[in-house]
Amino acid sequence: MTRFMLIACAVVALLGGGTLWWQSSTIDGLRAALERAEASVLTLEQANGAQNATLAALRRDVATRDAVIAERDRRMARIETERAAARRALTEALNDPTTRQWAAAPLPDAVRGLLR
Repeated sequence: MTRFMLIACAVVALLGGGTLWWQSSTIDGLRAALERAEASVLTLEQANGAQNATLAALRRDVATRDAVIAERDRRMARIETERAAARRALTEALNDPTTRQWAAAPLPDAVRGLLR
């Protein structure tokens, strides 16, 4: 009976050792997977930081563009106001009885080019 007990103990010890070896290789594999995942997290955090910096730069560019567009719109409105005033003055000059005869005369090409 002692012999069977020794064999049984040896089998249990071998099975326990095999199980521990298998678990250790599984743990090593899981540790390697964890290290890869942590490296991926670091890479993704760096990419996220770069993306945030790019978005901030794009927002600054949009703000600059909006300011330039607003200035352009103000200049266009001012130019349009000046142009309307000049057209009004020209219309008044053409309809003025004292300048009507002068306005009826053909303009030289150089003057016509200046008015366009």
